[in-house]
Amino acid sequence: MSFYNLALLYENVFKINGEKIALCYSTENSSKSISFRDLSHLSNRISHYLVTLSLSKGDVITILNDKSEMGFAIMLGAIQQGIPYINLDPDSPPSRINKINEICKPKVLFFSDQYIDLANNLAIDNNHKVSYTNNKFLLDLKNFPNSISPNIHSLTGETPAYIMFTSGSTGFPKGAVMTHGNILNLIQWSQKRFKLKGNEVFTNVNPLYFDNSVFDFYCSLFNGIALAPFTNDETRQAKKLVLSIEEIGCTHWFSVPSLLVYLLRMKSLSNDSIPILNTITFGGEGFPKNFLRKLNDLFPKKKLINVYGPTECSCICSSYDVRSEDMNSSSLLPLGTINQNFEYLILDENEEEVPKDNIGELFLLGPCVGKGYYNSKDRTKEVLIQNPHNNSYSELGYKTGDLVWEDSGTGLLHFQSRK
Repeated sequence: MSFYNLALLYENVFKINGEKIALCYSTENSSKSISFRDLSHLSNRISHYLVTLSLSKGDVITILNDKSEMGFAIMLGAIQQGIPYINLDPDSPPSRINKINEICKPKVLFFSDQYIDLANNLAIDNNHKVSYTNNKFLLDLKNFPNSISPNIHSLTGETPAYIMFTSGSTGFPKGAVMTHGNILNLIQWSQKRFKLKGNEVFTNVNPLYFDNSVFDFYCSLFNGIALAPFTNDETRQAKKLVLSIEEIGCTHWFSVPSLLVYLLRMKSLSNDSIPILNTITFGGEGFPKNFLRKLNDLFPKKKLINVYGPTECSCICSSYDVRSEDMNSSSLLPLGTINQNFEYLILDENEEEVPKDNIGELFLLGPCVGKGYYNSKDRTKEVLIQNPHNNSYSELGYKTGDLVWEDSGTGLLHFQSRK
């Protein structure tokens, strides 16, 4: 069965999985779980509530997200209405968040009470600030139906799903706009790439304002798979984090390599750790080989996967299964092979394709390429350009700024440096 927007997929997946666990949390003395049905009912109520705030398709909301059930439900409710959400970094200075607000002009800011001081310091009208842990909000929400919004049929694959802000090399906030269609492709890829059966549990150690979290959120819940969220404070407690992952029974891990390096440095991992975890995926930076060897020695039977991809292109565009022979080399791991629904060229400075084994800029094409930067036409034009090999019709691709080369013998892509 195919779906042309995320809300239709959401409706189907959540209905099928009903009583299965959607979110599972580790608490002090026990674990807490929320079913797909309960999460669906809550997000449906929020979806109807958003309409009463005079929000409509294309409007933007921001969230100081605490990774609670309510935080995820707001994201899901916004998706139903075609309202792109932005998860803000609560540790950013208010000046940077206000710069983001200036760019995207959110109609509403949602926050939990733990961020009330920050919310009060942000330059947005107090009438447009909603504490989603406030008792009045929780009581008001009960007045709305728990059925999915009828507006889901008006959404298309081109409808924006979220905006992910990244500073880029300039330090100036840039909001990458990603659509329902972009993310549907990512979800479909994850289903095939990881051979998901539906009984897995994904970790969510990545902050929601960081693009790695896109994989966590969409590739778990939208595949009918449980997600185990951990806050920034919880990920800093290395031994406790590992014990919580064991207690919950997580099967898939995804993070930047530096978090795995941190766990190794803190001696929080041993041969007996996290026995149910079968796949460790990492990306976003190079993995130092000395620590990769330690990880591989600890877990020789677990699958290690290196992924690569820019925020502007659904976050993951290639992957590579780490092999034992990679441990003997000092070079970075290969980026691997390109994902389905991506095409690519490797271009020189004149936008001519370079021969294999030669270094050039990676240029990505296909339906996973996003819409550029929100309210920034000039910056979008710099990175989204016409395919230089196509003079017949419009075909925009993304200039990644990453210098790579393709091995003529193996067909694998390798990272060289940033342009």
